Amino acid sequence: MFLSAFLLFLIQPMAAKAMLPTFGGTSAVWVTSLVFFQTTLLLGYAYADRLSAWLGAQARVRVHIGLLLASLVFLPLQVLNRSSDIAGSASPSIGVLSLLLLTLGLPYLLLSSTGPLLQALHHLRFPTRNVYRLYAISNLASLIALLAYPFTVERLWPVETQLQTWSGAYLVFVLLCGSTLWLYARPRPASPSAPEPSEAAAVTNLAPDAAPTARTQARWLGLAALGSALLVATTSHMTQNIASIPLFWVLPLGVYLLSFVITFDNSQWYAHRLALVPVMFAPTLMILTVFAEAERLSILTTLSVNTLGLLVCCWFLHGELAQSRPQPRYLTRFYLMISAGGALGGALASIVAPALFNSFIEFRLLLVVFGLVSVAGLWPYLTRNLVAKGLLGLLLLSVGLSALLAGWSVYSDHQGRLSAVRNFYAATSVNERTLRNGQVQRLLVNGNIRHGSQFMMPEALQQRAGDYYGASSGIGKLMAAQPTTPSRVGVIGLGAGVMASYAREGDHFTFFEINPQSIDAAQTQFTYLRNARGHIDMRLGDARIELQKQKAAGQLAGFDLLAVDAFSGDAIPVHLLTLEALMLYRAHLKPDGVLALHITNKYLDLQPVLAAAARALDAKAWLFESKPRNDHESTSVWVILTPASSTEAPRPWHTEGKVLDESAPDSDRYLWTDLKNNLFDVMILRR
Repeated sequence: MFLSAFLLFLIQPMAAKAMLPTFGGTSAVWVTSLVFFQTTLLLGYAYADRLSAWLGAQARVRVHIGLLLASLVFLPLQVLNRSSDIAGSASPSIGVLSLLLLTLGLPYLLLSSTGPLLQALHHLRFPTRNVYRLYAISNLASLIALLAYPFTVERLWPVETQLQTWSGAYLVFVLLCGSTLWLYARPRPASPSAPEPSEAAAVTNLAPDAAPTARTQARWLGLAALGSALLVATTSHMTQNIASIPLFWVLPLGVYLLSFVITFDNSQWYAHRLALVPVMFAPTLMILTVFAEAERLSILTTLSVNTLGLLVCCWFLHGELAQSRPQPRYLTRFYLMISAGGALGGALASIVAPALFNSFIEFRLLLVVFGLVSVAGLWPYLTRNLVAKGLLGLLLLSVGLSALLAGWSVYSDHQGRLSAVRNFYAATSVNERTLRNGQVQRLLVNGNIRHGSQFMMPEALQQRAGDYYGASSGIGKLMAAQPTTPSRVGVIGLGAGVMASYAREGDHFTFFEINPQSIDAAQTQFTYLRNARGHIDMRLGDARIELQKQKAAGQLAGFDLLAVDAFSGDAIPVHLLTLEALMLYRAHLKPDGVLALHITNKYLDLQPVLAAAARALDAKAWLFESKPRNDHESTSVWVILTPASSTEAPRPWHTEGKVLDESAPDSDRYLWTDLKNNLFDVMILRR
């Protein structure tokens, strides 16, 4: 049980990471992979449910052992070897799903079904044991795998080695699972052992020995769906609106799994009397963090409130599930409904919500719904006597306050907003504000990340470059030193189109942008692109894939300058910063062309990565850190790579830049490749 759950959660980030370079490295790869994993998990639970309903114990064992042996043909996993073949013949989404199905389908299905299948057989063998404790063990294994991958596995081995090691561990799982099933299928039953007091209590607390009704199953589905939806919405809120910390989904998913461990391990760890006070305060405090700004509330405090609040919410929801769990003979249906609810809640928060809302409203809405569900769940406990009814009034007051705060926060979001759009990639808004001196500034914002701004009034300032691209920035100094002859410039990451303000007569600028709504915002809400003096081309799609296509077709761009601006947010596109990506950029540059990378980031220090890459590429890395004192530029960090063997005379900006140290003793650890890279190595923990 432990090994199956551990491998089940370990392969998810591992397989998705293996596909990133082939399918563009965007969040689409992760989300599409999640669709496969959730769907296959649901199919695995459905398989266990039907197998238990249709076949006796010995027949179940024979069928499952046969499928376990058949799944060995998938070993070793071929995710890396087959990705390029599938990517070229299908759309990215279909390609990701097809690749996972062909290389991982049956092993993942069997791992998914292990929990309910073995628990059902265990109950037949030992009817007095607390079989639901095994569910807590499997969730503990999932939690350990979740923490193990980013902190150890990803840091120690390249993806190819990870997949080979996982394949070996899966072989061990097949041997252990097959042996266990064979032992359970022996005709001679084991002598039932006397249950321990805790196990006896757990069996006593189960629902009556009757088939679960449709209403009961709908309740299981709803509780599981609300917990899953809250997980997705809270993760989006924490990464988009509070702190841009890389891979910050680990904390919310960790407490989500921990809540299953707590509630299903021992029935005494959840009770209505314990849940009342935390449930009364958690949703309101979480909604209050929507109003929090960095200077008013520390990031640590804000993140702690949301993480602990999510734990309280999931503890209540999953505690209600644990209290309503059926007799073990119906456990496969119970797990099927939990899995279906998890998939439904995830789909509502990750697919339906972006289609309905143009901002992250679902976080606040789900917390209000949770408040109403908590009232319904605690109603029998809070209507017993006069004191309990007084507590019920306080709970209703808390739910009402949460609803009021949620409504006010939605109203506040729209103040000063000109437009807001949301799609698969991001929630993007265009805001406008009037400064004290009467100047009107328009900003392009994604979560709490600013992707460019423009002064609309007075008109004389409209074409002035600001933010990270001003005259004092690294890119500003580089553009000021460009030769007078026309230049070919490539820009990865459009933002508001501020870089277009540097285009001169005869210059040719090519922008690469993956989000079509960002292009629309830059073209309709800002004037940098419309008023550019040079020729502007727009390429929609992942920059690395587009450049790779051009290279394969023999159409090298021949850029004098290629500026990469895609590393300001939390889930940075790592595939744009690996050694293979930098080699591709260099292929599209002229022999003396310059590569400029914007690496301003509050939570990541990418300087060691570029220093190690410069050493591997025999290039020189120049660091430009600017701290302007005017009202239109922002503090920025740019790294500029030039050929070490360049014969050109030193340029004017050389005197203002600092050469990065490329001789660090552990530089190999920071040399990112498509197969080995890790964001935790470059996290700025003090912030």
